Formats: sequence, C-alpha cells, structure tokens
Amino acid sequence: MQTVVLLLWALVLGTAAPGALRAQAVTTSAVGGRVTNAEGQPVASARVTVTNTATGAVSSTGARQDGRYLIPGLQPGTYRIQVSSLGLATQTRSAVTLTLGQTAALDFTLSPEAVALEGITVVGASNGVISTTHTG
Repeated sequence: MQTVVLLLWALVLGTAAPGALRAQAVTTSAVGGRVTNAEGQPVASARVTVTNTATGAVSSTGARQDGRYLIPGLQPGTYRIQVSSLGLATQTRSAVTLTLGQTAALDFTLSPEAVALEGITVVGASNGVISTTHTG
C-alpha cells in the first residue's frame, strides 16, 4: 500500500514539475496584431515601433504581407506603440501596460492622409541657336 501511495505521489509530482519549470522560464512580454487600412486591406509597409516609457528602449518591426506584426522579448512595463506608413495617418497608443508572459493583441486601422510634397526647381541654360543648315 505504501508503495502505491509513493508511486502516485511520484506521478503527480512528475507531471506538475515540467509545467512549473516552463512557467519560471518566461521573463518577457510581447505585442502583436494586424495593421489594416480604412478598407480593411492589410498594410504590409507599416512600421510598428514600441517604446518603453520608463527606460526609453525602442523595438520595431515591419508588418508582413498579411498586415500582421509581432514584437517579442519586451520587458514587462508601460509602452507607447506607434504605427506608420507612407500616405496613411500615424496612430499612437500610449500607456499600454504589458505584464509578464503577456502577448498583447493590438490591431490598428490607418486612415488616408494627404502628403505634402515639396516643389522641384528645374534650372537650365540655353546653348544658343542651333542652325540646321550648318554641318560639322
């Protein structure tokens, strides 16, 4: 009987210990989601920048073809997340708090933005009159 009880305890501890060891290995957080435009289409060119507001540490990535992004390896804390793409209005979310082991799911929808282009100055000079009757 005592052997059966010991075997049961060994079985319980043997199945619980690996989960406890995995839980101790988690030391960071992550943020991920999808970036789309106003029509719901993915914005593959979007740049996602995450800034730790306490330390100033910055991490960034580009959205994939399907608009999804993931930034792993972030220390737990408070972050500012900024998403930008040419021709679309930049979006910022402040005071995003990440806890240990959390993967925060944050989707962004970027709306069109008018882009002001600077003028181009063309400078040229005349070489004089070209005669079509002279050769050489």
